[in-house]
This record gives sequence, C-alpha cells and structure tokens, in this order.
Amino acid sequence: MKYNIIDINKLTYEKAIKRLEEITKYLSNEGTELEKALDLYKEGLELSHYCETKLTSVEKELKKVKLVDEQGNFEDFDVL
Repeated sequence: MKYNIIDINKLTYEKAIKRLEEITKYLSNEGTELEKALDLYKEGLELSHYCETKLTSVEKELKKVKLVDEQGNFEDFDVL
C-alpha cells in the first residue's frame, strides 16, 4: 500500500507506526524487488518524518501544560 503526502497527514500516529512496522517487515524479506524496496523505503522516510513531527508537536503541547501545586499555584509541567 502506498500513501502519498496527503494520505500520510490523515493518518493517526499509531497507524503511521503500524505502517512503518509493515514496511520494515517487508524490506527484511530477501525476495523484495528492487523497485518495490525503493518505493517502500521512500514511504518509510515520509512516515518517519511525519511521526517525528507529530511527537515534536505533542512535546510542545505538553510543555504548555501547567500543574497546580498544593497552594493552587501553577507550575510548569516538566517534560523529560
């Protein structure tokens, strides 16, 4: 299955990871044709970039989250 950029952007993070796992499994197969392997590799790169972007976005959102301490004061949420 080949996704174009528009389709990739409609995927959830979880579905993108699952597709990356499928691609990895397929590329590990010794019988993979060269052209198919190249297409899958390119798709994998696009999916990897998409997942990295999603994670960065979530990390930025988490940094904006504030916690309330015992006195009701806001503290920054520390992301590891």
